[in-house]
Amino acid sequence: MAAIPEARWRRQLVLFDGQPVVPHWSDLSAQTRVEVVSLLAQLLISTRTGSPDCAPQERGGRNE
Repeated sequence: MAAIPEARWRRQLVLFDGQPVVPHWSDLSAQTRVEVVSLLAQLLISTRTGSPDCAPQERGGRNE
C-alpha cells in the first residue's frame, strides 16, 4: 500500500469524520515519558531565552 502524504491524509480525516489517535500519558513507557519531558524542557528553555536554534537535539538514532 502506498504512503499517503500527511497533508492529504489530514484532509481525508475530515472527509471520513476520522480523528487521529494519540496515546494517553499513562500509556507511554517511563522511558518515553522522561524523553518527552526532556524535549519539552529544551523547547521551553530555547523559547524563553530567545535562542535562534530551536531544533531539538539529536537523541539516539530513531526516526519517528
